[in-house]
Amino acid sequence: MNEDGVDLVLCGKHAIDGDTGQVGPGIARRMGIPPLTNVILVEEVDLEGRKMKVRRKIENGYEVLQSDLPCLLTVEKEINEVAYSPMPNMLRAARYNPTVWTVDDLNDVDIKQLGLKGSPTIVGKMWPPAKSEGAQIIEGDTKKQAAEIVSILLQKKELFEVKGGEQA
Repeated sequence: MNEDGVDLVLCGKHAIDGDTGQVGPGIARRMGIPPLTNVILVEEVDLEGRKMKVRRKIENGYEVLQSDLPCLLTVEKEINEVAYSPMPNMLRAARYNPTVWTVDDLNDVDIKQLGLKGSPTIVGKMWPPAKSEGAQIIEGDTKKQAAEIVSILLQKKELFEVKGGEQA
């Protein structure tokens, strides 16, 4: 695909029809490029080395990934902080005509495989996941934080006991 000048494809996190997060990775697979999902920050782009480093959201934090270009990113809302642009830039943006691909621009595609009807999954019900409880923020310098963590672990020593077997 790079022969057409595509180095980066940007997609949202998920579509609103099935809400399954398959669109971006599906596009990447069809294009033969790696998908980087749930991206919240582009940390580095090395055009000479044809590499990109991103930070992506995972369940309990984030991870940093590096990928070759071209690649596809699915992005979270944190990817960009909206700023007001100077008037000349707003006028330039209003006149900009981006290239928009439609199904007619795709070669050798079975239309029955597109959209909600073509989705390999059916979403029966959606709900937000339950928030985990019991998290604690430990304030202070590194030594104070380490002492507090040790104290908490000593209070919860039953978590480290061997159950149903010999002690090591």
